[in-house]
Amino acid sequence: MSGRVVVLAALLLTGTGAVSRTPSHPVAQPAGHGRTIFSCRLRDGKIVTVAGGGDRFVYRYGNARRPELTIVGTVADRNLFKMVAVHGGDWDIQLRFVSGDYSYIVHSFPRNEIVDNVATSGLVVFRAGKRILDRSCSPWAEIAFENSDDLFALPDIPEGAPSAWGD
Repeated sequence: MSGRVVVLAALLLTGTGAVSRTPSHPVAQPAGHGRTIFSCRLRDGKIVTVAGGGDRFVYRYGNARRPELTIVGTVADRNLFKMVAVHGGDWDIQLRFVSGDYSYIVHSFPRNEIVDNVATSGLVVFRAGKRILDRSCSPWAEIAFENSDDLFALPDIPEGAPSAWGD
């Protein structure tokens, strides 16, 4: 009997066998476009990911095997923007991908004791400037740039353009 417990414990610790650990951040379809900087599971089971680096990032939305929507955002194409604010020493980050009349905004702000907020992250979608979707990540997901120069090289979301912080 004790041999079974040892084997089961080994399987759980290594993540092999029928029981495996669930990753803390869901990873959708392979990005293939650089490092994944954001991976968010929405309540409906869909996954939103952003991968890339430099001035090129790829937004993907869909299930784990097949994206329903892919947007390649680049500075040159003027379809990729950022907004950053600092609250209590933590970055509140938004990335906005534009496709026609639609804006797809991923956002993340960690729990902060100084601000006394609840950690929040998610996807907000606008069509022609009107908010049509607002979904939270479960669990909370971080927008994690390996190199902050990549973030700050992106243009700011223009004044009056759709933002997760307001309509």
